[in-house]
Amino acid sequence: MVATACQGSLATNNSSLGTCRCVVSFLPISTNDEFDIDEDLMEVETIGFDRISQFHFYEVCRSDDFLRSFPFCFNPKLSFLKPQHVGTAVLLEQFAFEHSQRGFSSPLAEYRIRFSGNLSYGLFNICDMTERKYWWLATKMRGWNIDGCPEDVRRLMFVHIIATLGCSPVVTDEDMDYPKNWAAILHGRDRYPSEPVGHRPHGRTICLHSVAVCPRLQGLGLGTATLKSYVQRMNSLGAADRVALVCRKPETRFFERCGFRNSGRSSIKTLVGEYYNMVFDLPGPKDFIDWNSIADAAKKM
Repeated sequence: MVATACQGSLATNNSSLGTCRCVVSFLPISTNDEFDIDEDLMEVETIGFDRISQFHFYEVCRSDDFLRSFPFCFNPKLSFLKPQHVGTAVLLEQFAFEHSQRGFSSPLAEYRIRFSGNLSYGLFNICDMTERKYWWLATKMRGWNIDGCPEDVRRLMFVHIIATLGCSPVVTDEDMDYPKNWAAILHGRDRYPSEPVGHRPHGRTICLHSVAVCPRLQGLGLGTATLKSYVQRMNSLGAADRVALVCRKPETRFFERCGFRNSGRSSIKTLVGEYYNMVFDLPGPKDFIDWNSIADAAKKM
């Protein structure tokens, strides 16, 4: 990652124009962009609480419904999304939300993954595709070869979570946008974003833009386990004070069961229709997230 300092919360040359002068970090273009890299080379250190995040997958893998739907050995790994995952992330988004009008595109996905400071993750699983290629093709998934393994042993991504940092306690239209000159920054032609939108490295709100699950595995608890694992990891890292998103009313119950609170109608105009603000207040890296209390509260809803 290109490491640069944020020059204050927001320094401007011309305040009347609101031009953002905050230098941002990003994943630069490299020869590795065409190949999947071992996630262990990209991971940052996490404190002991992060180990709890893996526990959320135990209940999933004990489910008979999941075992019948997932014809591989379940060995999940939550790791950073990198530029080489953009194409798969877009495909997974389109496949998971076939009738969505959210406007998820390759440029938008690439901007968020390259500039979001390791806030975007994927749930990967190493799978032996021998005699199961039909499942792989039917799910439209892309696989990456594993060094030292046969051709049929692939690493597949079944869930992705894509996020940026924002300055508001809820997701805003500015958070959902991205600066028009982001490609120029990526290629070194510009240093600063052309407008104060998109990822704000000094923000303390993690804005979730997408939680997409492979359709073949939806409704089995994998999305819930991944989201809880992600929230636990962000809390362990002290990455922000809260996690926020917007969703339609029928989806609010799912996020409430994951510990998010409904903060009322969203005022965003980027999306057509009625959306609601959902917020998860992070207790901080020194405290556990009390998932048992969250589960008990969800049963009473």
